[in-house]
Amino acid sequence: MMKNAIKLFFIISLFAIFCPAHAQDKAKSVLMVVSSYGEEDPKFSFEMDEFSQAYLIFEANGLTISVASPKGGNVEAGQFNKDKEYNSALLAHPKAIEQLKNTLKISDLKANDFQAIYIVGGKGPLFDLYREPSLEKLILEMTKNRSVISAICHGSIALAGIKEGKDYLIKGIKLTGFSEQEDIMFGKSSNKLPVLLESALKANEAVYLKAEPMLPFLVVDGRFVTGQNPYSTTLVAEVVVKELDLDPVTRTPYRDEMSMRLVSKVLKGDLEWGKAELKKNMDMYDLELIAVYGYYRAMHANEDKQSLGTAVSIVELVTPYYFQEDLYHALATHYIKLNNIERAKEVLNTTLLQVPEHKASVDLLKQIN
Repeated sequence: MMKNAIKLFFIISLFAIFCPAHAQDKAKSVLMVVSSYGEEDPKFSFEMDEFSQAYLIFEANGLTISVASPKGGNVEAGQFNKDKEYNSALLAHPKAIEQLKNTLKISDLKANDFQAIYIVGGKGPLFDLYREPSLEKLILEMTKNRSVISAICHGSIALAGIKEGKDYLIKGIKLTGFSEQEDIMFGKSSNKLPVLLESALKANEAVYLKAEPMLPFLVVDGRFVTGQNPYSTTLVAEVVVKELDLDPVTRTPYRDEMSMRLVSKVLKGDLEWGKAELKKNMDMYDLELIAVYGYYRAMHANEDKQSLGTAVSIVELVTPYYFQEDLYHALATHYIKLNNIERAKEVLNTTLLQVPEHKASVDLLKQIN
C-alpha cells in the first residue's frame, strides 16, 4: 500500500514538472481579420499600421496568430510608410507576409478555435466587413464562448450590424471607432463611403464614446475592446493580451505612440512640459507627426481663435528642430489670423533663409509688409 502511494506521488510529481497547467501550456489563439476590398480598389483597403503593430505585440506575447479575410487569399493594404519601425519589422517577417498573401477564408473558420478576434481598420471594412454574414456568425458564436472581441478604428463597423434575436448585439455596449469628425478631417474619400462608422454604431444602439481626433483612446466593456483610431492600436492589442490572462511583455513604445501621448498631455495644459521633453528627448519622438497633427487641427479650427491658437502651439513645439517650407508658410498664415503679424514675419523670414525661392512665402511677406 505504502509503495503504491509513493509510486502514485512520483507519477503525479513528474506530471506536474513536465505537464504544466493547461492554461499555461496551451498558447492562446487570436484571429486577425482584414478587409479583402483592397484587391478591388486600393483606396479602400485595410490599414497596415493597425495590422503590423498588433501582430508584433500578439506574437511577442506568445499568441497563436491566424489571419483571415472575407474572400481568403491575398489581401492588399492601403498606402503606408514602410520605414516606420513596426512596418519594417513586419515586412521582414516571412510568416506574417505569407499569412497576408494566403489569408484564411472567414466562412471556413470555427469560433471554438479562437479565444480572441481582432478586426483591423482602414476604409475597406466599410465595404466588405459590414454585414458580412460569415463574420457576423463567427463573432456571435465567439461572444457566446466569452471570447475577446476587439476592433480598431473602422474595424468596429464589423460589430455594427450583428443581431442576436431581435436586438443588435451591440445594444447598450460601450464602443469606439473612427469618429465622423476624424472622417471629415482625415478621410479624403469620406463622401464615397457606403456607411459612416459613428452613425452606424449609434443607429444600432451602441453607446458610442470618443476622444479628440487622432488621440489614443480605448474603450473596454466586458469582453469588447475597441480603439478609436490608428494611434490606439497598441492600447487595444495589449488589453487583448491582458484579457487572455497574460501579462504583456515589456517593450519600447513606438515613436508614434510617444508623439501622440505628448500631444495629449500638451492639449491638457502641459505645454511647458512638452517643450522641455522634446528638448531633452527629441529622438524619441516623430517630429513630423506632431507638426502634421497641429497643421490639421489648425486647418479645421475655422474661426475659433482659441482652437487655432492651440493648434499653432503644437506646431511650434517642433519648429526649433523641424523645418518644412509649406508647413512654415501655413504657420505664418495662422499667425496672421491670430493678429500676430510680427511672429508671422519671423516665420516667413526663417522660411526664406532656408528656401529663398519659396514664392508663396515671398508673396505673403510682401503683402504683410
